[in-house]
Amino acid sequence: MVYVDECGVEEFMTRSHGRTPCGERLNVPKPGRRFKRTNVIAGWSNKTKQILAPYIYSWNTTSAWFMVWFEYMLLPLLLPGTLILLDNASFHNKASNRQIVADVASRLPKCYYIHQLSELEG
Repeated sequence: MVYVDECGVEEFMTRSHGRTPCGERLNVPKPGRRFKRTNVIAGWSNKTKQILAPYIYSWNTTSAWFMVWFEYMLLPLLLPGTLILLDNASFHNKASNRQIVADVASRLPKCYYIHQLSELEG
């Protein structure tokens, strides 16, 4: 089983919550400019306990980019019979993506692709 996920962090992350005495307002300065964002995408093999195909990038994750990473970086590392679990991000659930996965899965016997397990996101 392989879990696939992506995440990102910014150089300067502003706090969204804070604490003050009851009845007092919390004022925290927030910069008005955008900062560089770094994204990471990878798979985690439950069987081998290894990170698979990690990639660090600074652009937004799109459906096209995800499928390039998925098809050319992750899938070649998977063994036949691998179950692939994805979260419910919108770029995972595209008809074109499912077709690419189906084409690749036909070359990997018993390779399964599960894209609608939002219950796992909890």
